[in-house]
Amino acid sequence: MKGGYNTAPTSAILAFFKQNPEKRFTARDVGNSVNSPVEQANRSSVYRIIDKLSNEGFLLKYTDVNDKTTSYLYSEGHGPCNKHAHAKCSECDKVFHLKNEILEEAAKKIIDEYGFDIHYKDLMITGICKECKEKMNKTRHP
Repeated sequence: MKGGYNTAPTSAILAFFKQNPEKRFTARDVGNSVNSPVEQANRSSVYRIIDKLSNEGFLLKYTDVNDKTTSYLYSEGHGPCNKHAHAKCSECDKVFHLKNEILEEAAKKIIDEYGFDIHYKDLMITGICKECKEKMNKTRHP
C-alpha cells in the first residue's frame, strides 16, 4: 500500500473488493457490507479509505451519468480502464472489461460520421450477461 498506514479498516475494505472483483459498489454499500474492522470506522472514514484506494489505483471510480452516484470496482493487476469500454449486467451487476477490437469498427464509424471521440473510461454498455440469461431461461422453461 502506497503511503500512509495500512489500518484494519483499510485491509478489510480492500479484501471486500478483492472478494467481489467483478462488481461495483458505492461507499455506502461497502460500509453496510464489510463487518468488524470497518464497524470501528465511521462513514467518513470509509469514504476516505475508498478514495485513497482509488487514488492509489486499487479501485476504479465510476460516476453514473444518469443519477450521479459514484461506485468503485477492484482493479489491482488489471491496469487502467480508460483505454477500453465496459459492459454491466443489469441483473447481477457484474462488470466486464471489453476488448477494444470489439468496438473499433463502431468507434471508427462514429468518429468518421460525427467527428466524435469516445472516452472509453466512461463507456458502459448495459445488458444481461450469459449466466443471467441462462438462469432466466431455466426459470421460464424448467
